[in-house]
Amino acid sequence: LRVRQALAHAIDRQALAKVVWQGYATPASGPFNRYTPFHTDKVRQYQRDPKRARALLAEAGYKGAPVRLLGLPFGETWARMAEMVKQQLSESGFNIALQSADMATNMARVSNWDFDLSFTFLYQSGDPALGVARSYVSSEIRKGSPFNNVGGYQNPKVDAYFERGARETDSARRAEIYAEVQRTLVDDVAALWLLDLDFPTIYRSTRVANPISSAIGLNDSLGRAALV
Repeated sequence: LRVRQALAHAIDRQALAKVVWQGYATPASGPFNRYTPFHTDKVRQYQRDPKRARALLAEAGYKGAPVRLLGLPFGETWARMAEMVKQQLSESGFNIALQSADMATNMARVSNWDFDLSFTFLYQSGDPALGVARSYVSSEIRKGSPFNNVGGYQNPKVDAYFERGARETDSARRAEIYAEVQRTLVDDVAALWLLDLDFPTIYRSTRVANPISSAIGLNDSLGRAALV
């Protein structure tokens, strides 16, 4: 836990959003994207603090062993992001070995857990039961896919919360359940949530109504869109 907390304190999310993504991103508060239903930002926040990160690493007994950081092969922006994260982690006491691979190799390595740290990029599919739970429930710890619980995180409380959230029909109760999920995951530092990415959509507002009606954006059905 101390090492994961050190990672969280080492990274400057504001710089990533402003410099690498040129403002088209927002620092993430936790495991739920801010557009995903039942998101809450009332969770613990890990501010950029290299001194605190170094102290946590010392408490954890880290001796400078190399840590492999596998970047994402999605273009120059992602390459710059990996470089900035490496720099920030190095400033906080980590010995980072930045690695890259083509898409097929990257997916194979992540699918088979051949990494120490790895970036991922996931859509949350409009509901936590569909797009969030798969990254954290223990039933999704299995090799063969890069888009499930490749981190190996296990917490029976989180498993139970996600199951209850998926079955609950009352929205208020779902909000309470998923708020507890988010608090628990953030306290455990189950992952490092860096950014909620923004995808600008340009359309003729005087002619098109409701082109975006959910967190999936233009990848949704356009079921509510209309020409006016």
